[in-house]
Order: sequence, then structure tokens, then C-alpha cells
Amino acid sequence: MTSLLADGAEEIERREGHARAKEFHAIATGKATPILSLVDKWLAEKLMKPRQQTDYRRAVVKLEGRLGSQKLPTTVEGCTRRIAGRYVTEVFVEAGVNPRTANKDISCMSFYWVWLERNGIVGENIWTKQSLAKREPKKNEAKRPYTDGEMKTLFSGKTTQLLKDMIAIAALSGMRVEEIATLTAGDIFNDCFDIAEAKTKAGVRMVPIHPALSGIVSRRTLGKDQKALLFPELPIPKEGSPIERSQKVVKSFTTYHRKVGVDDVPEGARQSRVDFHSFRRWFITKAEQAHQPVHFIEALVGHKRSGMTLGRYSAGPLVQQVRDVVEAVQLPEGCVID
Repeated sequence: MTSLLADGAEEIERREGHARAKEFHAIATGKATPILSLVDKWLAEKLMKPRQQTDYRRAVVKLEGRLGSQKLPTTVEGCTRRIAGRYVTEVFVEAGVNPRTANKDISCMSFYWVWLERNGIVGENIWTKQSLAKREPKKNEAKRPYTDGEMKTLFSGKTTQLLKDMIAIAALSGMRVEEIATLTAGDIFNDCFDIAEAKTKAGVRMVPIHPALSGIVSRRTLGKDQKALLFPELPIPKEGSPIERSQKVVKSFTTYHRKVGVDDVPEGARQSRVDFHSFRRWFITKAEQAHQPVHFIEALVGHKRSGMTLGRYSAGPLVQQVRDVVEAVQLPEGCVID
């Protein structure tokens, strides 16, 4: 075995240099840990959706690939703070990557290093203080809610019943698209949408059903078992797939809002300022303009409530209090729900 290790190290030194040969020997003798070798174990301990797991794994694979191509150490022990800083500068800053995109990758790797540190595999988290300063979007680039005129256009255009129903629920509940897409008949409780699973604690909540949505809810729950999906038209992703059920809706809506002329892409920008999430923005705007209490709006849409008193000590508002918020929001005149 010693002879084989020596032969392998010599071959690697001949092709890639002394540092890589030394790293090979350290890994082979159990003195060093390849960056990717513990990712599966780490992710198995971290509760997250398949899409999040894919993002975390991709970030670490990207790191190891870059280090290997630069002939830098590809072990967690050999990856120093200096190397991490160089990686951030070259891969993100000099490449002009959006800080938000860069910080997503840096955050993934930081979480991995926290786990490695907790398990005694590394001595420090080399990714702390490596995040990039967030760039605030220019006023004419920031995402925005729909105008009342745009709402009328979106509600009057010809599209599928699926998209019509999704649009109506989004506009009159403030719910996220994936929350709507995964609703079951059993999630309709006490005249509310019962959101039992969410990314954050604040996301788990009861959303009162707007009176204008009663027809849609009745039609989509009629004769259904409690476990039946409200939107069976949407494909169910394979187990472990990073694809979410709402992806079909998001793609269809992008095509639809462009078709009816509701779009807002600033010159030189990559994305439109309006998208499906703009219904949520519209709902929050209208609730605020109806003079509803901010902390009730935050609780209703699943945002973490500000301040220690409400954020830490309150169990949250009564259902009737958030029902008042929902019913204070009314569609613009001319918007018809089929």
C-alpha cells in the first residue's frame, strides 16, 4: 500500500506539482478531507427543501471545481481565509456578479463551514465577513406592485382557468405562489387557508379567505378528499426534485402578462419590474392604504414582525383581526373573478 501511495504521489507531482501530490498523500492517509466528501452527511442533517439542497450542493461543487482548476487546495483543511477571500474577489467581484447572487453562494458555504467547525473538522469559519455589500436597485429597476389599470388588464385577458384562479387567490390573499400551488382540500379550515409548512416560523399561519374567492374555493374543493390538491393541473415533482409545483404557473404567467402588454423592463435591465409576486406586493399596498395595522399585515402575509414585544412575546393576532385586513382589500372596479 505504501508503495502504491508513493507511486500515485509521484505521478501527481509530475503532472500537477508538489503541493497537489502532498494533498493527495494527506487525503489518502486520512489527514485531510476533500471539500465535497462530507456534503451528503451535512445535507442529511439539515432540514430543507430539495431545491435548497440543490443550491447548497451546487455552491460547494462550484468552489471545489474552481480551486482545482487554479491548483489550490481542495480540502477543507487547506482552504484558508485568504483562499476564500481570493475566491470571492475573482469569482464574484471581478466577474461583476450581482451581490445578491454572490451572497447566496457565500451563505451556503458559510453554513457548511459552520457544520464542519461544530464537528471539529476545521478550526474556524473562513466565510464570515466575506459577504458583499448589497447593491440597492435603482428606483426605476426595483420590483413593484401592479397598478389598478394593470390589474384590470390582467383580470380581463383570456387565459386558462388555472391561471385565472391562481391570480385571483394571489391578489386577494397576499400568499406566495408556492403556498397557493400546494394547497389541498384539507387546508381549507374555518374559512381560512391553513399554511402549515413554510420556510420560516412566521410563514406558518392562517389566511382568511376573501369573500370574493368563495366561488373558486367551493368549485375546487367540491367532492374532494382532504388530501386532494386544489390545483391538480399542476405536475407533482419527483421526490427529491428541486423543481417546485408552482413553476408551471410562473412560466405561464410570464408569457401571459407579456402577451396582454403588462410588462416593465427598464432599459439595460435583465428582468421586468413586475411578475407573479407583484400580486403579493399589490395586496400589501392596498392593505396599507386601507389603514390596516402594519403588524396585522405582517402576520397575515407571513413576514417576521418587527420589534421585541410583538416579534418575540406575542402569539399573534386573532383570526378575526387578520380577516379584517383581508376584507379591507378590494379589487379595482372592472376586475371580474370567473
